[in-house]
Amino acid sequence: MRRSLTVAVLVALVVVAAAVSGRAQTAERGAEKRPDGSLVGMLGDSALELGTFHALLIGINDYQNTDFAPKLRTAVNDVQSLARVLIDDYGFKNVKLLLDRQATRAGVLRALAEFRDMGLGPADSLLIYYAGHGHQRPDTQDGFWIPADATADEFSWISVADIRRILKNVKAKHTLLVSDSCFSGTLSRATVTLPTTDRFLREVFLKDSYQVISSGGLEPVADGGRDGLSLFAYNFVGYLKQQTRSYVTAAQLYGDVAPLVANASGSRQTPEHGKIPDTFDQNGQFIFARSRGGALAALPPPAPAAPAPGQANRVPPPANLTRIGTAAFAPPAGSWQLRPESLAQPGAVQLPFHSTEKGAQIRVVAAPMNALEIAQGAGEFRESIVKSTLDSFRQAFAASGLKDWKSGPTGRATVDGLELLARDAGIGPVWVRAAVVRNDDDGHSYVFILTAPQKFQKDVLAEYERMLASWKWARP
Repeated sequence: MRRSLTVAVLVALVVVAAAVSGRAQTAERGAEKRPDGSLVGMLGDSALELGTFHALLIGINDYQNTDFAPKLRTAVNDVQSLARVLIDDYGFKNVKLLLDRQATRAGVLRALAEFRDMGLGPADSLLIYYAGHGHQRPDTQDGFWIPADATADEFSWISVADIRRILKNVKAKHTLLVSDSCFSGTLSRATVTLPTTDRFLREVFLKDSYQVISSGGLEPVADGGRDGLSLFAYNFVGYLKQQTRSYVTAAQLYGDVAPLVANASGSRQTPEHGKIPDTFDQNGQFIFARSRGGALAALPPPAPAAPAPGQANRVPPPANLTRIGTAAFAPPAGSWQLRPESLAQPGAVQLPFHSTEKGAQIRVVAAPMNALEIAQGAGEFRESIVKSTLDSFRQAFAASGLKDWKSGPTGRATVDGLELLARDAGIGPVWVRAAVVRNDDDGHSYVFILTAPQKFQKDVLAEYERMLASWKWARP
């Protein structure tokens, strides 16, 4: 009986791990990341040096002079979400964030100048993304970004002319400016189109480019959108996250995203794409290359900002905590050992803790949510993940000859501010718990799977509850 029980538990764990992490499958690898952070990709039958990818991401919610520039709701979320996708899925090595009061006029211009003066390689690419207020003078039609410390005085703004002048001298092979602000259409001229075969991808990558994608033309754009992101960022970030192609050009991204934004806004907001005027654009293209060289942990933390309400006393988690995704926690203690396994699908991370003397396991799985899961309500999502996890156990046990599966009670708790849903089940001498937390800030779900003989249920629960009590999300 003990042998059949052990086999059944192992089979169930394999099935459940594959089911949970299988949600994170992505397209074939688009590029390989070298130890120095540069990428090399395959186009057709030959390799292409893609260089190193850099990004400057600017997001401003907390404007200092609100009588002139009201606070925004989504800009910081927009750039933080984009940063994670660029690092996790596209192998960006150098990602700099300017958030809220870091993004003063001096701070933005200084950061742009730093990238201008940086020793970028001959194949490197630079993405600049701005989320904040924009303005256009009605008399001169001049466009401006509105930094965090802006006042009604025009000399405290950042002119489009200044932005162009700096970007003109950036030494990257490809520079792509994405502006999610009102009147950002003043940044571009002359839209471009592009074929999509390997041959043309190679050709346009080898040509220099200085281009812009704006969230709208010469009109106001929406701050609110969906899932805490602006309308434009929701579609832009979601498109990159869900992309199945190995390579996506700026033109392809624009061609797919612009109709989504226009449709969702009732044609009140229409993105634009074109060249940055007065630059040395040679009809090349910025190319987003799928890469598995990134990790959530690689995201550099922004400088401290004003704490959110209720968070003033938060302290960083100790460095000795175990980390997974954007979370840190105290691992199970005593006889518990971490035994990494090769069960996860691409994009998912698993931490299986085993207790040999108890025949028990606590497994933590972090997996990115797909488009359908992101669209689900948080409650519906948690219910579906818990149900599918327990169903996988039930089917695995049934295949091993164990019957009389019984579902137990449902419980709810809070894990560092986010709701956790848990449900117990059992079959004969085996006890199982499946629990899930959905973190919309990083686009991942965190699933906790506990298995143990019934007689050790209390012991496992004690370690599980201690682990959750120590759980801390990485927040700016």
